[in-house]
Amino acid sequence: INVAPDEVRNYIGASQIGSECYRKIWYEYNKYPATPITHKILRTFELGKALESKVIEWMKEAGLIIREWGPLIDSELLYFQGNIDAVYLTDDDNQAIIEIKTAKSASFNQFVTHGLQKWQPKYYDQVQAYKGMSHIHETYFIVFNKDNSELHDEFIEFDEDRFQELREKARLIHDAKTEPPRVSNNPMWYVCKLCKFNKICHRG
Repeated sequence: INVAPDEVRNYIGASQIGSECYRKIWYEYNKYPATPITHKILRTFELGKALESKVIEWMKEAGLIIREWGPLIDSELLYFQGNIDAVYLTDDDNQAIIEIKTAKSASFNQFVTHGLQKWQPKYYDQVQAYKGMSHIHETYFIVFNKDNSELHDEFIEFDEDRFQELREKARLIHDAKTEPPRVSNNPMWYVCKLCKFNKICHRG
């Protein structure tokens, strides 16, 4: 389950924690006003959700045992939470997290060539947060190519050290009384330019 880009949350999400900008996560957690998401982006998001649901449907049709899973909450940091797409019951009665994304061919090929951690570090961190919160330490990360319907998956192992780093990051953001430093002081830098908090972050 992916949270809509314009949905207000009262927690620090696993899907957010991999952002390189602490300030962006802090703004979102503290419900600062953001630039409204365009209808085009919302349509793209809705299409992505539909395709992800279709992949799960195909897995079930193939005979795999796929289960829904409720919200995840860190046992100590109750403000650090997440929502996974599904859980797969493996042949040896173990469980594995299923996380699905969609991508165009150019990006999809980067995933195939370089693997998840290099392709999209924020997704790698999202998965590690899920693993740590759920205590399910196996994950199949699946990407659907929106241009040609190709699928590619990668098995991701649990990185306990990285999970603890993400928990510390969540704690620091939660406890911060003022805005953390910007990731860049240049509002036109590509990360800042695309950020929905650009105007409030670089005000004045």
